[in-house]
Amino acid sequence: MTNNALKQAAKQGTKQATTVRLDPEVKERLNKLSILTDQSLNDLTNEALRDFIESRSLELEKELEATLENVRAVRRSDPGFKRGIAAFAKAEAALKHDPVEGKIITKLTPAQKKALGMPDE
Repeated sequence: MTNNALKQAAKQGTKQATTVRLDPEVKERLNKLSILTDQSLNDLTNEALRDFIESRSLELEKELEATLENVRAVRRSDPGFKRGIAAFAKAEAALKHDPVEGKIITKLTPAQKKALGMPDE
């Protein structure tokens, strides 16, 4: 089914057939649950997936919010990233051996030229 067909089906609220490979233990437990609850495998699977997606989405949202707050805290503690740049320069200067030190570049790649703001001839 094409992406457009999937989008159209989603808009209409129609269910789409999907192949999922279940571990034998999961399949057995799902079958038992279906019998005990008198619900179809399809209904149980949809319910489980909805719950999982909601739960996982909330977890990811919290993680992203925490990461964003960490980034904001760094920006507040070091405006302009001056301390960060100084620490990087100090670490570079402390290297005993720089693998690219003294290498002469005779020909730049198009990506290097672009990064340096040079015209690509």
